[in-house]
Amino acid sequence: MAFSSPRNLLAPAILVAALVLTAWIYAPGLNGGYVLDDLGSVQRLAAVREDADTFRELVTGDTSGMLGRTLPLLTFVAEQAYTSGTAEVSKTNNLLLHLLNGVLLFFVARGLLRYVRPEEATLGAAMAAAVWLLTPMQVSTVLYVVQRMAMLATTLVLVALLAYLAVRTRLIAGQRPWFSLPLLLASTIAAPYAKETGFLVIPLIVVLECCWFWPVEVRGRAHWRAAVVPWLPLVAVLGLAGLFLVFHEGYALRRFDLGERLLTESRILVDYLRQFYWADTLRLGVYHDDVTVSQGLLRPLATSWSLLFWGVLMAGSMICVRRGIALPWVGLFWAWLGAHSIESTVLPLELYFEHRNYLPGLFLSMMLGLALAQMLHFLQGRRGALATLMGLYLLALAMKTTAVAYAWGDPLRLAVHHLAGHSESSRAQAEMAKQFALIGDYPRAAAAAARADALEAESMATRVRRNADQRLRNVALACLARAPLPITELAAITASPIERPIGETHYLVELKRMRQLNACPDFAWDALGSTFANLYLEESPRSASVNVFEALAAFANTGGQLERARDYMTLAAAARPRDWELLLMRAYFERVTGDDDAARGTLSRLDDLARDGELTPRQIERLNSFKES
Repeated sequence: MAFSSPRNLLAPAILVAALVLTAWIYAPGLNGGYVLDDLGSVQRLAAVREDADTFRELVTGDTSGMLGRTLPLLTFVAEQAYTSGTAEVSKTNNLLLHLLNGVLLFFVARGLLRYVRPEEATLGAAMAAAVWLLTPMQVSTVLYVVQRMAMLATTLVLVALLAYLAVRTRLIAGQRPWFSLPLLLASTIAAPYAKETGFLVIPLIVVLECCWFWPVEVRGRAHWRAAVVPWLPLVAVLGLAGLFLVFHEGYALRRFDLGERLLTESRILVDYLRQFYWADTLRLGVYHDDVTVSQGLLRPLATSWSLLFWGVLMAGSMICVRRGIALPWVGLFWAWLGAHSIESTVLPLELYFEHRNYLPGLFLSMMLGLALAQMLHFLQGRRGALATLMGLYLLALAMKTTAVAYAWGDPLRLAVHHLAGHSESSRAQAEMAKQFALIGDYPRAAAAAARADALEAESMATRVRRNADQRLRNVALACLARAPLPITELAAITASPIERPIGETHYLVELKRMRQLNACPDFAWDALGSTFANLYLEESPRSASVNVFEALAAFANTGGQLERARDYMTLAAAARPRDWELLLMRAYFERVTGDDDAARGTLSRLDDLARDGELTPRQIERLNSFKES
């Protein structure tokens, strides 16, 4: 539809205003720094500045997800290599990507709405894009740097849907889709390399094909799709059951089982719906480990009401399909459910995350755009009143988003925001403990940490950290607060009765960083190092993951304890005997500690890997350079 007439200028004006307003609202949140997984997934990539040749290795060596999330990792590495690489740069790029997705959504929505209400399609699409851009539920995706994975996957899904619409339109017109078809194939293939949700491109296209391009000539008589389409939910259930069989072992690490997860997700999906359209901003954020796990139909009672709600909607949608009525609504509803099918069903993931709505939210916003198009058609004489109501709704969304984005602009404000909305969240309490430590108040930090431990022990929604991990957190808090090393915490670490006392590397890496920066010069670092040695290097050593041994080696190396670093790397390399990087680091520590015979033996093993073709040319080059140094 052209934008030539004055009436049609309203739609582009709404879209442009929404884009500008979104950028202005998010601006205060861009300088909030890294949070949570950003530290391990993004900040670590700064190494590319020191060695540009590691660019390709960082991008291709990613093991996240099923295929590796190569595309977003490429953007993160490029930011580190070619810009200042700060969190503000990354968040600004996330915001730009969000705005781009809003524009793509406008064109996808307009393409779909043209098949229902051609005259109102452009205005309905503009409204859909504006709501999606401005809903406050997007803040924890856009300003959480690592969630670019979800954002970029959504970008590619939108490109695929747009290309699909172009292909379908040309086929209906009797033309050949020479240019659109290759774009459809390329974006469909690329989407899973941003995040696993990219796999949903194909089922989403199937749903939209069946519900939006139902041929007009089949009305009034039977058609094969009337018999086939109602079975799509059953096919989806069987597919999800297959996924569960593949990933069911992950439930051993959870405190809830598959049945409890499905019951809980039935309530969470209802909450997602409400939060998308009209958010309780106090509850928005990244900490939702305080969610109540459903342990039966009546525990809590909301579980039964949620299941009844979904049962009625699913039954109604299948009746509509069989009778060929309200198909666009059914298509958007099934597309929304389908977009949640990976992360909100059988996989043993955590229960509640707002960023899971970034892709499904496309279809919720298109539902609103469709509703507006329908009302504009039937309420010809009341368009002014309808436009006023929609404008007030957008303004209310903008005001809510402004408050949330402002909280993200400062770590302390964000911690207070999370604690206010989730006082029973162990993670919110732990983050508040960190903020207390940063201002030098160790007693309050320790109290908040103790509260976090108590909540974590009671919660069914989270995994309980090992006792030693909790004690290491308290040690890190003491360093941040410039307080003396809490000796009782060291004793608790040593007294841990389990075989693997340390399960996480986060606090080890943080302690190494603080030691390297001399953040707490009077800290008893040697006592802490001896505690680790007592655990892993004495006569009856405990075990740990390779990542923990690597982190311990880095910690020891920072303190100049090279023999211990060598021993930790020996343990790490023994767990992965064909990992070239571990072997190279082992050879380095063997050399600097004067153990030349051991170094030659390790280098010989690396030569064997090179002869077996297991090393890349770049890795062989680094190996040869090490030998010559």
